[in-house]
Formats: sequence, structure tokens, C-alpha cells
Amino acid sequence: MERSLAPHEAAIASAGVRLVLHSELEGSLDEAVLARALVQLRKSYPLTAGSITHRTGETRPHVQVEESAAGPALGHSSDFDDEISAPLDWEKGPLLRVSVVRDGRTRVVMTLPRAFADAMSYQVLHQRLWTLYTALATGRPLPAGPVRPVLGPALDDILAARFTPARLRDFVAERARLDTQAPPALLPALASRDGGPAPIRASGSPVSR
Repeated sequence: MERSLAPHEAAIASAGVRLVLHSELEGSLDEAVLARALVQLRKSYPLTAGSITHRTGETRPHVQVEESAAGPALGHSSDFDDEISAPLDWEKGPLLRVSVVRDGRTRVVMTLPRAFADAMSYQVLHQRLWTLYTALATGRPLPAGPVRPVLGPALDDILAARFTPARLRDFVAERARLDTQAPPALLPALASRDGGPAPIRASGSPVSR
């Protein structure tokens, strides 16, 4: 299963933009159960085991999902900053990276390419992981079957099917017009002192001199 990346997806992927979400845990974490939950998460969302490929002679990369591809494996780190900036090989896959970071605290860090996710879908993926973890840890039934569609269409294609190019241009023009009516507020110069904020009085008003 595969499709070519839409222009905006390809641009985001080539820039290496990622989404990072982490959970700080209280109490003990059963890493064996979490590793099993990742196996089940791959069954729910096969795209997490996908990859981004670049083919000779084609201008845009492809995202592909192979049944035989290895799913996300549980990694480990002792430095949170290193983990959230670790190099990612989306050409090799998998697209989802999950690590346990122990640096005095215990955190589970999830990283995913921004090209295929937004804030809401990432929250759903995060929630599914912990739902699976809880089910495995307590013996409850697991969610059945993959979430459909396994590989959804690009946003570009969804918009093209619903709106004509003229309507999209009109929408962008109208948003631009509205933006010009609400320019960003500028902080008064007196609120800045030597490149930083001015002292604040108890009332919250900047001190002027």
C-alpha cells in the first residue's frame, strides 16, 4: 500500500519537521507491557511502520506501508533533549519512534513525521497506545482491527474533491483581507529595557523612567 506525498507533505517531510509528545509517569512502568502495546499499536495503525521512499526519476517521494515491515520498537535514553532531537531515518522506517527516557524522571516520548499527522490525530494515537497498555496490564479486551483508512488521502486531494481552484483562491484572498484588518499588536517601546522586559510593579504595570 502506497501513495505519493502531496506537495505540502513532501515539503514538510523534506524539512524534517516532527511532532513530539511525551508522558511523564508517576509510579512504575512495565516496559515489557509497553513493548507489547507497541506491537498492538502497529496493528491498529499500520502507517506507524511505514517509510518515506525517494525513487529515481520521480520528483515527489512516496509513503508506503508493507505488511512485512518492522513496527516501532521501544527505545531507551537518559537525556530528554537528545531524544527529542535524535536523527530520524524515515527512508528506512518505521515512522513512529517511541522511547523511555529515565533522567531522574520517567517519560515516554513519541515522535512522528509532521507530514502525516496534526495535533488531534497525534493525540488519538497517543491515547490508543495507553489504552492498549492498560488493557494488556489489566487483562481487558484489546481494540480489534486496524483503524480505517490505513493510509488516508492527502489533504490536497480532499480539498480538490470538495472545492474548485477558484473557490480556494477566493478563500485565501478573503483570509488575507481579514488578516490585514487585524494587524498584530505591538509591544510599546517603554516595556523593553536593554533588549529585555522592563521591571514589573506589583500592579503589573511596567516601570517607566
